[in-house]
Amino acid sequence: MKSDELRHFLLSIPHFTQLGSGDLVALERSLEIRTVEDGHVFFEQGDAADGVYLVLSGQVAVDHTRSSGHTMEVNRMVERELFGILALLDDIPRTATCTAEGETTVGYLPNHLFWTLAGTRANIGYPFQRVLARQLAKDFRVASARIDSLLEG
Repeated sequence: MKSDELRHFLLSIPHFTQLGSGDLVALERSLEIRTVEDGHVFFEQGDAADGVYLVLSGQVAVDHTRSSGHTMEVNRMVERELFGILALLDDIPRTATCTAEGETTVGYLPNHLFWTLAGTRANIGYPFQRVLARQLAKDFRVASARIDSLLEG
């Protein structure tokens, strides 16, 4: 993906529409673009949380393996969505395995570059915080519904 295409793509994501051109250029330069084949594992549950990914094309299956050994798909990330975002919160191991479904292109942002950007360009940190808050709220709602279902059943 060319530089101007990536900048246009970033502007098509609602969370990034408020970024100025300087912030967009800084974010674009910090993203490592990776195109992978079907079945590529971006990270496995238990791996060190070292960065966040933005789906540029394709999709990513998010699977969680329970202590019983049963694996279930908990989410599917598509174009314009971030995954691995909890890595920005703390250094705990990954809570899921993320695998490419078909050829997939992502932008990878290592934690250290995110914190450098957020420290020097505060406007860049805000969209990530918003996505993180929404993901945590969604996860809470899903967990709450599962608890209710278990208690009722």
